Amino acid sequence: MQSFTYHCPTEIIFGRGAEDAVPAKLRAAGARRVLILHGGGSAERSGLLSRIEMNLTSAGL
Repeated sequence: MQSFTYHCPTEIIFGRGAEDAVPAKLRAAGARRVLILHGGGSAERSGLLSRIEMNLTSAGL
């Protein structure tokens, strides 16, 4: 086996309105395009998915 280093930092933000922080965090990471992956339908039913999509679109992502 070859030697290697694997680095995978993860930041998880919890709380009311946490989705509002998503565009700034992605911009800071250098993101230009975003893939949204979600399970079931609760993200859609609660309106969370549409809020995230709106925030990303407004930020030009």
